[in-house]
Amino acid sequence: MAIDHFVIDTNVLVSSVVFKSQRPIAAIKHCFSKGNVFTSSEVLEEYKSTLLADKFDDFVLVETRQTALSIFVNACELVTPLEKIEVCRDADDNKLLELAVAAKAACIVTGDKDLLALNPFRGIAILTPSNFMQRF
Repeated sequence: MAIDHFVIDTNVLVSSVVFKSQRPIAAIKHCFSKGNVFTSSEVLEEYKSTLLADKFDDFVLVETRQTALSIFVNACELVTPLEKIEVCRDADDNKLLELAVAAKAACIVTGDKDLLALNPFRGIAILTPSNFMQRF
C-alpha cells in the first residue's frame, strides 16, 4: 500500500468549494502535499454533476465552482478501476472503493457514514478530513 496515494470523496470536495469548510480544505491541501490524489472517470463525473448542480447557485457562482473543479481535477491522476466491488450499503459509493483499490490508495477521505463504516477496507483507511489530518 503506497502511503502517498489518496482518494477524495465528492462530499469533501463540495464542502471545501461550496461551504468553504476549513477541515475539508486543509485535508485536500494535505493530500496533495503528501502525495498523489487519484480519480476515475466515474468519480470525476460525480464530482462534476454534484459540484455544478443548480442547488449550489445561491452559495457560490457556477463559474467559481467550475474553476475550482478544473484546478482540482487537473491536479489528480486518472486511473481505471478493473475490479467491481459491491460491499457498501450505499451501492453508489462502491465506485470510491474500486478507485481506491485500483490506485493502491492509503486512504479515502470522506464524510460519508456508509464508507466510514467500512474502515479499514482491504488495508485502505477510510477517514473523515479531521481524522485524516491527525493520522497522515
